[in-house]
Amino acid sequence: MPEIEIGIPSVIEAALMVNLIGALRTKEFLLTGDRWDASRAERYGLINYAVPLPELLPKAKVVCQRIGQHSRTTVALQKDLVNRWMTTDLETAIEYGVNALGIAFTTGDPQEAMQAFLEKRAPRFSWQEQS
Repeated sequence: MPEIEIGIPSVIEAALMVNLIGALRTKEFLLTGDRWDASRAERYGLINYAVPLPELLPKAKVVCQRIGQHSRTTVALQKDLVNRWMTTDLETAIEYGVNALGIAFTTGDPQEAMQAFLEKRAPRFSWQEQS
């Protein structure tokens, strides 16, 4: 975010940073124009992982495989909730969450996950091939 060094304020991306890393770190970043390496960006929560380039694709695959093990509907509901939570008050956020929980229970996926837990096996969600 070097805009300060050329006499202009940072705008679009900077507007998101306060919620991501807090006001103090955002101010430091924007007012100094300092460049942060990947390690610092990871520590401050701007990125999830700092890995060497050869490890990037394997790490991305691990994360994607982990997400892919879950119910597609639940993953979509959770992504939507996080996006909504970023722009609303706590009461409304809780209401969104309760509604999403109700939707999730209509899919049968929570019931399958609970049954799988009792049977000590991996859940087989509706989108997965049944074996």
